[in-house]
Amino acid sequence: MTLSRYNILLAAAIVLAVAAGPAMADELYFSPADTSIFDFNTFPVHVMVDDIDSIMGYNISVSIIGDPCVKIMGIVEGTLPGSNGDTTFFRWLNPSSTDLISVNGSVLGTTVDGPGILFTIFLQAMQPGTAWLDFTYSDLRNGRNVSLAHESDKRARIIVDQAIAVDGSSWGAIKNMHR
Repeated sequence: MTLSRYNILLAAAIVLAVAAGPAMADELYFSPADTSIFDFNTFPVHVMVDDIDSIMGYNISVSIIGDPCVKIMGIVEGTLPGSNGDTTFFRWLNPSSTDLISVNGSVLGTTVDGPGILFTIFLQAMQPGTAWLDFTYSDLRNGRNVSLAHESDKRARIIVDQAIAVDGSSWGAIKNMHR
């Protein structure tokens, strides 16, 4: 029995697909994943999606655990939901909570495709310590209100440290005076 070119190519494609393993799942993640702050200012952490297609709505909850070194200052909608020019719905559901963020958003029209920022969390460093942001719930939905499969097991680490004082007579200070 002879194999045609088609059968050989089909067999090779099957072998390559099996060898490659399962496809990588789409992902919901924080950016930056590691933040080090040396002053007590406000800073952003973005909640992002990678190449997830056909997003129309989302419900996402984020917890803050670890040292009480940061506090939530605000949540703003990201650029992805409105990227097609459609009207959007965005609501931060629990602004009085100090350790849990729940956000609901939707594109009112078509769908949008990742990558992009769904929303941004603004935090303020309060005291030295380490805090973690974890996804406690995430539901991304398409235009038919069907959940989109995705991974959301990444976490973000925030380290708040005190700035190291510099002596005014250090070599760097002297160079700056004579530039």
